Amino acid sequence: VNGRLGMITGKLWTLVLSLLVLTLAFYGTNLAITGHLFGFGDIGRSIQSLDGYLTSPWMISIGQYMGLHLAAKYLGIITVGLLFFLICIFAKNRIPACVIGVIVLTVELALYIGIPYHSWLSILRQVNLSAILDTTEFFGDYLCLNILGFPVSIGACSLVACGLVGGISIYAICRRWCREENIESVRSKKRIRRRSGISTSLLGHEAYKLLLTCKGGILLDRKSVV
Repeated sequence: VNGRLGMITGKLWTLVLSLLVLTLAFYGTNLAITGHLFGFGDIGRSIQSLDGYLTSPWMISIGQYMGLHLAAKYLGIITVGLLFFLICIFAKNRIPACVIGVIVLTVELALYIGIPYHSWLSILRQVNLSAILDTTEFFGDYLCLNILGFPVSIGACSLVACGLVGGISIYAICRRWCREENIESVRSKKRIRRRSGISTSLLGHEAYKLLLTCKGGILLDRKSVV
């Protein structure tokens, strides 16, 4: 189990780091191009000096806002990425995974657009993937939701949604992967043992997959001929 847990942990870290690179590549590049073409002016001035942020409750500068906005966008992308990772783990096939992913995003977007702030269903609007990705709302007007009679900031709701979706997704991914791999490894060993004269070692099994199943032996043979 520890080996399988280490493998899925490595996959999760790969997802986190690759999404970091993509976030910096897309949104960081946008900031760099905007700064080069138009400039940012005095980034030390208050965020309330920007159009659309006059009533923002955040006491931060424009420079701090750009950093926090990029971090919030990354957090939202990680949350959505973990959820899609979970869907792929359960679907086991690209087509069902893509279909389920499109359905989930469509439903979430419909709830986000169709439910107003003052509705009693507004919690479904903010604990939502679309709300998580719309990070501009975090730093705009101060808006609250009425949850059990208590005013709760929409930014706090989105952060809680990130924590819930991300935490549940990581737990479900690890549990599913370890359980599924354990069952498959037992079945694989039983199948191999039925074949006389074939090694049941992990090294031999992986070498067999690499050289024959993945056609690695053919590539090595052609390379030697060349």
